[in-house]
Amino acid sequence: MIWVIVAVAAAFAGIVAIGYVIYVAPTLLAEAAVNAAVAGKVYQGMKRRDTTHWTAHVVRHTIVSAVVVILSAVAAGYALQRIAPEAQSIGGVWQHMQNR
Repeated sequence: MIWVIVAVAAAFAGIVAIGYVIYVAPTLLAEAAVNAAVAGKVYQGMKRRDTTHWTAHVVRHTIVSAVVVILSAVAAGYALQRIAPEAQSIGGVWQHMQNR
């Protein structure tokens, strides 16, 4: 029973992390676009260029969510493997749970 709770909690944490990334995506995209436009115009004539890229900003704002999703998937997979070690897929786990 504990593994079912772990699997559900891990799945919920992953869904929340994905939801957060979707929620902040418009802001991140807009900020990245403005940074690219400003950098292109302002720094066009300058010899010294900004070494940071817009992707660094996006990665900084999404890395925590990505790690949460990965760890949630690992925890859910481990819990489901403990529930039904013979299962080859989620369908096998579902059948195992129904046959209990």
